[in-house]
Amino acid sequence: EAKIRNSLYASFPELTWVGIEIRGALAVVEVAKEDKMPDVEDLTSDEPCDIVASKAGYIREITVRQGTPVVKSGDYVEAGDVLISSVMKANNTTYDETRDDKTRLVHAAGDVEATVVYKLEAQFDKGKFSQEKMEESAENAIRRYVRENIPQRIEILKKDLKFSEEENIIRCGITLEISENIGYEKETEFAGT
Repeated sequence: EAKIRNSLYASFPELTWVGIEIRGALAVVEVAKEDKMPDVEDLTSDEPCDIVASKAGYIREITVRQGTPVVKSGDYVEAGDVLISSVMKANNTTYDETRDDKTRLVHAAGDVEATVVYKLEAQFDKGKFSQEKMEESAENAIRRYVRENIPQRIEILKKDLKFSEEENIIRCGITLEISENIGYEKETEFAGT
């Protein structure tokens, strides 16, 4: 299974998830592919824009190709926060110190990897399933959730399953820590002209 999965990832870099289930001599393969982020305008490369957080998370790594980083590794950000600003200080190559305050707007570019925490829950009828079956079902729920809700390459950093018994059910609280690129381009908002 791992060889098939790795081969698919290598052949199709747009794939974000591959699930393989062997049923006798039949292999059922499910895939999810990377989609563009929803509601994001395509901006031309000369339009000033910021790189903004699509969701809340803790910054792991920031790679700036153009623009000014506003956050650093370890910072917590909320959805909508500017991560890489389009405002850049102009390089002053003269002795005229009055030019030190000059700025210009650029098309910010870069990647911002963050740890994003997701919480899910699964429920089971008490006494109906073994611990192994409940864990397997929780793993399937995780794969389905990731496939349907996170349309890009990610890395699961930590996965925690906590089972708790109630009168007639067993609840499984699932906490996922996922490393993903949370930055997207957003047209720079001008504060007056």
